[in-house]
Amino acid sequence: MPAIAPSRELRKWYGHEPARFGEFQDLYLEELKDSERAAALVELMGMAPGGLTLTTATRELEISQAAVLQALLS
Repeated sequence: MPAIAPSRELRKWYGHEPARFGEFQDLYLEELKDSERAAALVELMGMAPGGLTLTTATRELEISQAAVLQALLS
């Protein structure tokens, strides 16, 4: 769902730099509070009441947007 992805600007700034992950996480969670993104997140959660499977192309799962979403959805 593109609506819940981090903004292009945030992704470019972050660049998967491990030292920036904490700040990336905080900024991404703030972005998810935007009304359009929040509505998409609620829609996503409603699609799979028994659970969701998150996929990502990153090799560094622990410092990815998927890790942030997993923590949020848990």
